[in-house]
Amino acid sequence: MAEAKRQATQEARREAVAEAKRRAAEEAKRGAAEEAKREATAEAKRQAAAEEAKRGAAEEARREAAAEVKRRAAQEAKREAAEEARRQAAQEAKRQAAAEEAKRRAAEEAKRQAAAEEARREAAAEAKRRAAAEEARREAAAEEARREAAAEAKRRAAAEEARREAAAEAKRRAAEEANRKAEQARQLAQKLAAQEKARSHAENVIGPYVERRWNPMASSQGGLVCLLRMTVTGSGQVTNVQVVKGSGDSLFDNSAVAAAQRASPLPMPNDAAVAQELRPTFILRFRPK
Repeated sequence: MAEAKRQATQEARREAVAEAKRRAAEEAKRGAAEEAKREATAEAKRQAAAEEAKRGAAEEARREAAAEVKRRAAQEAKREAAEEARRQAAQEAKRQAAAEEAKRRAAEEAKRQAAAEEARREAAAEAKRRAAAEEARREAAAEEARREAAAEAKRRAAAEEARREAAAEAKRRAAEEANRKAEQARQLAQKLAAQEKARSHAENVIGPYVERRWNPMASSQGGLVCLLRMTVTGSGQVTNVQVVKGSGDSLFDNSAVAAAQRASPLPMPNDAAVAQELRPTFILRFRPK
């Protein structure tokens, strides 16, 4: 647009110069024609003067006055032509100044429009950047929400798994405790049963076996009882006998100890658990019949 305006201004200037040249040429042509006419008139006048010389000085004066008027008219016409040229030059200068002003304003308008367009582009770019930033922020927030949700789900799953494991562990421990208690109860029952069997074996088997090795004393009173602590090996060998509760008759007590020693090895139970209850020591109630 600026280039087109510049070319239009130059074209207008060229046309103005051409118009001025044309007018100057026409003016020169008119001047030449006028000069030729004046010369022809002057020649005619000279001829007429020559012919009219006879008519006297009055006619000559008239012609001279007419010539003066014509000269003055020519000068006036020339002056008016010059004035017209000056007016046209002033108008051309004014037109050129107006064209230059229009060009300047057009340039300023183009610059303003370019600045406005640049501002619009920058605003659009800024809006696009902000939209992209907002979209990125929303995506980041959504991704963070997804990660937090996944982490929360994972945490809950882990908590649920821990709860299940804790429940399973508690159940396992409860089962183990129940089994342990059942085993303890079973072992206790077995031990109590073994102890009962050991007591019964000591009373019904070992006791009579030892009593059969006892030599009654003639001076002993009947119905005496003492408690003996018997120390035995796994094979029933008696390694020690102690009176833990005497009968009040030392001869009876000593005879009971001797009978227990003579009874070695004692008849031990075939059940190892029952035999274990008699080792290393057991109490034998010695009461011969």
